[in-house]
Amino acid sequence: MPPPFPSRDDSAALAAYERGALRPARPNEARVRAFLAERPASTPADFWEALVSGGILPERALADDRRSFDDPDNRSDHPAGIGATAWPSSLETSVLFASDFAMVERAEELALEVARRLSAWSPAYRVRYVQWRVVGRDTWVASVWRVQPFFALLRPAMESYSALSNGSTEGDERRDDFHLAIDRLRDPPETTTWALANLCWAHRAARAIQCDPSLPPSPFDPLVALWQTGYTARGFTEDTALLVAPSLP
Repeated sequence: MPPPFPSRDDSAALAAYERGALRPARPNEARVRAFLAERPASTPADFWEALVSGGILPERALADDRRSFDDPDNRSDHPAGIGATAWPSSLETSVLFASDFAMVERAEELALEVARRLSAWSPAYRVRYVQWRVVGRDTWVASVWRVQPFFALLRPAMESYSALSNGSTEGDERRDDFHLAIDRLRDPPETTTWALANLCWAHRAARAIQCDPSLPPSPFDPLVALWQTGYTARGFTEDTALLVAPSLP
């Protein structure tokens, strides 16, 4: 079960939430490193294949052609482009992804669900692929915060919710809370905790305002769940979710 969403004013609860969210667990790192120690001269491709043949990774780690990994020496945002490979570009990044592959797959599912929900407002999004990039831990918070495309799409969509209030003060307050949350989310965060607090606030406002079952589901639910896997998205192309993982300590 994911941890409960804390109040944005409860600093202790937010700190506890932050310790779990946006921090990959990587439970199999020791096992994967031991496996690598037995074959230190492996290329990244050979090592990734060995992880599959050795039973550490499932067959779909190689068979799923929707997934690609960014090559920092020759970058492209499209899985079919130059620099996109079917395995991580180095042994160290292979360890990173293999150590937490179940959550990597879960993060991919959630990112695709975010994109599916956003497509209710932007038909241009027909996301089928995922591409991973590793960023340094010193820039992780800034990378995490690249969620503005979600809010740029959401804000115009919120106008369609004006009918929800029907003159109700409660409906007006919910809508105002959502817009205020979006305004604050556009500011760069001071800390990861600040970012989490405000995302949770906007998430709650989005859920509160959607009392009409005919309205599209909020992308905030899978987005917050995505953060709880330890990973996030830095954006989308027309057909690709661009996912980000923090480098190993």
